[in-house]
This record gives sequence, C-alpha cells and structure tokens, in this order.
Amino acid sequence: MGSRTVVGARRARTAVAPHSPVATKRLLTLLHISDTHIAEGDCPTGGGRIDPSLLPRWRRGRAWHGVLSHSTPAMLALAEFAARLRETEGAITIHSGDLTSWGAPRQFAAAHAILPEVLRDPKALDLSIPGNHDHWPGTGGVFGRSSSALQQHFSGLPWIRRIPLRADRLLTIAAIDSDADVAPWSNARFWGRGFFLSQLAELDVLLPRRAPGEVRVLLMHHSPFIDRYHLGIARRSRAALDLFLPRHGFRVILCGHVHRARGHLQICAHGQVLEARCGSTTQRDCVPADGTHVRHGIPQNTLIVHRLEEDDEGMLSWRSELYRHGLKGFEPAGKLAELPMV
Repeated sequence: MGSRTVVGARRARTAVAPHSPVATKRLLTLLHISDTHIAEGDCPTGGGRIDPSLLPRWRRGRAWHGVLSHSTPAMLALAEFAARLRETEGAITIHSGDLTSWGAPRQFAAAHAILPEVLRDPKALDLSIPGNHDHWPGTGGVFGRSSSALQQHFSGLPWIRRIPLRADRLLTIAAIDSDADVAPWSNARFWGRGFFLSQLAELDVLLPRRAPGEVRVLLMHHSPFIDRYHLGIARRSRAALDLFLPRHGFRVILCGHVHRARGHLQICAHGQVLEARCGSTTQRDCVPADGTHVRHGIPQNTLIVHRLEEDDEGMLSWRSELYRHGLKGFEPAGKLAELPMV
C-alpha cells in the first residue's frame, strides 16, 4: 500500500473545438483497457489457450465469455492504436481488471510478457488492478483460493498514484481490489459480485484532504451502475462506496467487468460523478472450430480514451471517447460521456 507520483505525461497541447470559440488545453490523456482475459499462447488458434473441456459448455451456452482467453487480432489492433496515441498525446495506459482468463500462474506470466510488448511500454501495467477472474484458483474452475500469482502481480492494494498536470493541477488515481472480500467458495464468487469494505477502510486512512485543483479518480473492477445480483456489488460495499465518494471528493470512476462499455452520470452530495465503464478489450470473439464469425452474445471489444481538458477560463472537463474493434482496428464509436468539473 502507499502512494507515489507518476511522471512522464507529455506536455499538453492546445486545441480548438470545431464548433466552439473557447480554446481548450489538454492536460492528460488516458488509454483505458479492461478485461483482456489473457492466457498462455496457443499457436493453432491464434490467441490464448482454451481448456478443451470448456468448449462443449460454450456450445450449450453455459460458460463465461472470459474463459475464451484473448484474441490475437484484437491484440494487434490494440498495439497499433496504443502506439499512435502515445506518439500523438503521450497517453498513459490504465487497466481496470480481469487481466487473465482464470487466474493461472502461467496466464499472469503471459499477460506481463504480452501487454508491455503490445503497448510498447515496460510500465504498461503500473496502473492496473485485478478482477474477479484473476481471483479464481487457476484451475479453470471458479471456486477455491486464489493462486499465489495474484499477490505476486497485484501486491499493495489499495494504492494511490499522483500525476502532476502543472503547478496548480494534480490528478490522483486511487485503486481498489473490488473482489478483495469475496470468499473463495461463496455465491458472490460464483455470480461475480464485488465485496470490498476492507479496501475502502484502508483508503480512508491513506487519502489526505483533497487539495485545491486536485482531480480524484477511483479505479475499480466492478461497475457501481450494475444494480442486479449477477455481476453486481454487495449491499454493504455499495452503501460504503456511496459515502466514500463525497467524503474524499471523487468525481470519476473507471471500471470494467461487464464486457459492455457505458458512460453514466450520477448526482452525489458533492456534485456529479461519472462512471466510465470499459468493455472487454482483447476478449476472443469467436469459439475455435466454429469458424471466424462472431458468436451471438459475445460483446464487441472496446477501449476508451479519456482526456482531461482545461479552457481559457480555467474550467476543467473530463471527456471519454469510445472505440470499438472492427475491420480496420479500433474505430471511433462516439462520445461515451463528458463531465464538466465546476
């Protein structure tokens, strides 16, 4: 646990919106990916290895998308997109969980070999957190204690990272493991629910009073917008989160988990809070031996580009743009959400 300062964000450039007379200065660009579901390579299928015993379950519609591991075409498209964004905007990568397919030590090793190479950044996973799949025991099943690789690759949660934007502006990213309090043989484990009271309690101690000009972002795997039992958040954790956000001045939540991207604005005691949820980014989108067509029900891979901007009057705005994986790589899919920070 603890905090440190992230440096290396490229100097902001000035741009003028095409339909607005107000000039804006870009302070920061974040490349948000999630649910990569990486497994060790499998050359015959051109992606991550799949446990053969899971394929019959898939054809009956009785298996989770995440166990299909990663897609090589999506990885190549991510590499091209990330290289371009780093070159033009100095983007910093953030990963909101489910790094692996089912938490096996070899999958963690593959992820830490593949993603830094794909993103051309040895620190590509510095701003990453685990998801529920990373907590699985690594055997292909759901129940059981997490493998030792989880703590090796995700130690020190919760954590705080501070990114200086300029002399009087600061971005603080606080990260939690939203699966931290889920028992290994519980219904919550089976249904992918989040339980993280202990993580919020630790962050309560770690976080100082918010400074003037500081923007705070919470990074977590589970989506607070999802209010159903399946893939949702335990009631006590949700209630604690509702109090935690205004107490510490968090205005943005970055998450994943559901494999479908969405932007959502919610009114809280301290103003509007934006939840920007990334879908799966490199999930395999077809079942091997079933051809190359997208199987019905598997969501399209996505990523989000977040930009923190400031206008001539000193007003901040958080803008999130969605990109979907298509025939030409990750293609623009429109504005996901925008939050003026008054």
